[in-house]
Amino acid sequence: MKKIILLWLIFSIFATNETNAYFLPRTDINNLSLKRQFVNLENYLNRLFDEKINSLSDENEALFQRKIDRILDIFIDIDNFAKNKQKAEIIWAVNELRAGLKDLIYFLKTAENKTNATVGIKEPQVELNRFSGDSRPWEITYYSDAFEWWKTSNWNIFSQKFFSAAKCGIPLNKLIQVWLWNKGMIVKVNDRPNCVRFPNLIDLSTISFDFLFARYKWKQDWEYVELWSVPWDYYKQYLPKGTFEDYSISLLWNLPNTYLQNETLNIKWELSLPNRKISIDIIYPSWKKKTLTKYIERWFTFSFILDEIWKYEIWFPWSDGKTAVHVLDPEAFWGKKFIKNTDFKKLDNISIAKETHESSDYAYRIDIPNEDYNILTIAQWEKKYYYSWVWNVLMDYERFDKDLPVVMQIKSSKTITGFSHDFHTEPVVIFEWTVKLQ
Repeated sequence: MKKIILLWLIFSIFATNETNAYFLPRTDINNLSLKRQFVNLENYLNRLFDEKINSLSDENEALFQRKIDRILDIFIDIDNFAKNKQKAEIIWAVNELRAGLKDLIYFLKTAENKTNATVGIKEPQVELNRFSGDSRPWEITYYSDAFEWWKTSNWNIFSQKFFSAAKCGIPLNKLIQVWLWNKGMIVKVNDRPNCVRFPNLIDLSTISFDFLFARYKWKQDWEYVELWSVPWDYYKQYLPKGTFEDYSISLLWNLPNTYLQNETLNIKWELSLPNRKISIDIIYPSWKKKTLTKYIERWFTFSFILDEIWKYEIWFPWSDGKTAVHVLDPEAFWGKKFIKNTDFKKLDNISIAKETHESSDYAYRIDIPNEDYNILTIAQWEKKYYYSWVWNVLMDYERFDKDLPVVMQIKSSKTITGFSHDFHTEPVVIFEWTVKLQ
């Protein structure tokens, strides 16, 4: 039946029919052939799944209706594309329709009904903590590439490289945490979908969507948590590999442009013109300036502690180009949803090295062989300091009395991106140690 529907769509999509079709169930589809196909689909579902549809639990019934409404929306899109002779968009919409029908059929075959939905309730896949109370179920999909470099409702340029979203009912410039099952990430709301047609939709940039779910797998019912606002000109992205390519420097990894206070920034680069001395200038939010210098053969790392909130500027003294990294107040993420995860390996020991050369702060470097988000707490008498990082951390050298021991505790949390603020499991203690730092 699905193949018949799709064949009808392809062969009759440009047919014109001025017959008054208002007696058919859906009057917001103008093309009569399309309208008939939607009616055929409804009849097909009723014939094969009538008993199942009538016995769905309240929750699944609402989900079923949203899936049907979404398929109707695609029919309407095809109708509009046909009217405007947008052939490429029609092909895209037919693929979306195919995925939606497949998802709908699978849902009807596997959804629990009213009778067995309340018997032997399964424990959730993960246990949520107290911060999850404000999370809400929603529907989420991704922007089409055709929107690349268009203006958003926030008057920013839209890019699939930004971790951003379009959402109705939330002020622009808000951060939200988006969840799929046991994975969560932070995006900024800087656009709107069509709020008349899609009031219950979150439209993600593809880079955001790809971390959570595979593209072309159709829309899912996810949830979100509303967080704090950020300035309109802030955007979340990985710094492009070629940020400094004009200066014979290329980034080795995707380097986040956003951090938390007291997090360590580790800038790893490759020098295409090797064997020279390199300096990097850093301007702090307070306008304090720091210069780090190192003789480099080819590969190099500059590291420093981001102890001030907001925007740092980084550039090389011989160039005019600058790039910025942002340090956000951890309070901006208060209210995030977490899951419990005890799947962390405890550490028997850690490596601590003293950094005294010009390529980093005068500090201790703690190296942990994982790619998780790690939180270091250092306590000495009444003093307590917090540092964090993904990969390894720098810890201030001069803050501690070298004649007295310090109590170290390291907690780890999972993050699906390289951004520390995307950690989404409750931190678990993986290491504790009392030691004198030399």
